[in-house]
Amino acid sequence: MSASYIGANATTVEQSIASPIEQQVNGAPNMIYMQSKSTNDGMYTLTCTFKVGSDLDLAAVEVQNRVNQASSSLPPAVTQAGVTVKKQSTSIVLIAVLTSPDGSYDALFLNNYATPASPTKSPGCRVSGP
Repeated sequence: MSASYIGANATTVEQSIASPIEQQVNGAPNMIYMQSKSTNDGMYTLTCTFKVGSDLDLAAVEVQNRVNQASSSLPPAVTQAGVTVKKQSTSIVLIAVLTSPDGSYDALFLNNYATPASPTKSPGCRVSGP
């Protein structure tokens, strides 16, 4: 989630936005941890991480409801600018491990094998121009 408080420094953002929102969001079902950032340009971001397998739609609704509960404690300038809650999945799609069981290939060879060829390195990957 994110919010902005125009003209505020990081300390003011921490006290006026972060504190009330984090007090409400803390304890959301299936949440593992929260990470927040308050900056000197008046920006506040809060990232909530949930257990693997959690329903992200339900988690987003839960966080949104908790942020709404905290909105009465926020400065009017913050609520007028808006507080945004959005879901984001950071699921790992694929992990690949290349090994050389007999040790015939070293780590550099395996790394070069796994790294996609650059068009500037491999003529076979180039597209002919006009």
